[in-house]
Amino acid sequence: MPTIHKIRFLAVLMAGVLVTAGAARAGGPGDSRGAAQIYDLARCIRTALERNPQIQAYRELVRSAEAEVRAAVGGFLPSAAVDISRTTIRNDGTLTLDTDYLDQERSVIQWRVQQNLFNGWATLTRVERSRLVKAFRREDLKAAELTLTADVKRAFYQLLGSRARAEAARSQVSRLESQLEVVKAYERLQLRPRLDVLQVEVELEKARRALEAAWNAEETARIRLNTLLGVSGEVNFAYRGDLEDFSYDPPISVEPYLARSGDRPEVKKAEINYRVSRKEERLTLSQALPRVDLTGSWIQYQRDYDEPALRDDDLGYYTVALNVTVPLFQGGQVYHSLAAQRHQSQRYRRELENLVNEVEREIRTRFLALQDAHGRIASARKILSLALETYDSAQVRYRTGVGSITDVLNAQADVTDGEVQLSTARADFLVALADLERAAGMAAQ
Repeated sequence: MPTIHKIRFLAVLMAGVLVTAGAARAGGPGDSRGAAQIYDLARCIRTALERNPQIQAYRELVRSAEAEVRAAVGGFLPSAAVDISRTTIRNDGTLTLDTDYLDQERSVIQWRVQQNLFNGWATLTRVERSRLVKAFRREDLKAAELTLTADVKRAFYQLLGSRARAEAARSQVSRLESQLEVVKAYERLQLRPRLDVLQVEVELEKARRALEAAWNAEETARIRLNTLLGVSGEVNFAYRGDLEDFSYDPPISVEPYLARSGDRPEVKKAEINYRVSRKEERLTLSQALPRVDLTGSWIQYQRDYDEPALRDDDLGYYTVALNVTVPLFQGGQVYHSLAAQRHQSQRYRRELENLVNEVEREIRTRFLALQDAHGRIASARKILSLALETYDSAQVRYRTGVGSITDVLNAQADVTDGEVQLSTARADFLVALADLERAAGMAAQ
């Protein structure tokens, strides 16, 4: 028996060396690319919002909308223009007493300033509409930022889940390697048949293939997160975090999330669409209202006759005109256009009501998914605890010659399955929480 204990000690020592080597590899299938940049979840979100091309495109739309507001405000200011003309008249010899048709050179310079006094509130409405469009673009940006934040959270949590599942696979390989050394020792002492060794070797090979798959899944999740951060998948980012670092206490009620639903960008955009449509109604109606413009001009007039006996003209004078335009008949265009625009406004109103209902449904659905994930965490913890107890018992029974290697292998597989279930349930809980916050329009926490 002392010889068996020595063999088991050597087996455990060798297993420790193998696990250390495996951990060095699992530290990142690409950690050889230079010094890693450490990123936690908060830094990932900040980096994504700064670098993501789609977010940058939405920011350009906001700047464009701000310029449109300034352009609309310019409609309140007067317009100024200058007209310059030069005319040459050559008479073909016909006798005339009208000096306007004699040979001459005529030049006119007119400086003109025009100020609109009333146009049916069209200018004011355009300013208000442009401001609503700017608010719409800002909500567009906010929606994109919330979506990207949720995507980054989801990818980060999935990476941690993949990492935890890879750790479970490594633990499985370590357990089987230790078990194989023990079974081989028993076989050499003719205490166990060769069949036990073969069974463990088969399970160990399966576990190693599962570990390779877990490493690939972890690397895929890392590349996905790199993409969301706007960097190459080849850049070596070390993402810092563990599923153990997070709280898994679910919210008590869905009501706080429902109360925030009105702040969701999609709802605000629908509200803005309705308000813009009402502004379009006013613009359409303004076409049927009078327009009043005040125009002031300064005119410099010069006329040079070819005939020396005639006196040339050199005049400077100003004019002030008040122009009133009253539409009398437009073939019913304004009436029918206004009716069409009112129907459009009603459509936006109905879409808003439907969207509010859809948002509430989504929040409640996400909340239920979160509750389900929390329940699976509690279940997985219990399953893992029982599996560990069963595994210890199966090992003791096997060493005392009461149990079979099949019992040990089945119990070991149950431990791995329990570890995978727990890590998956935790990652699913965090993803469900991110989805719930996105559904409620909540910013990054």
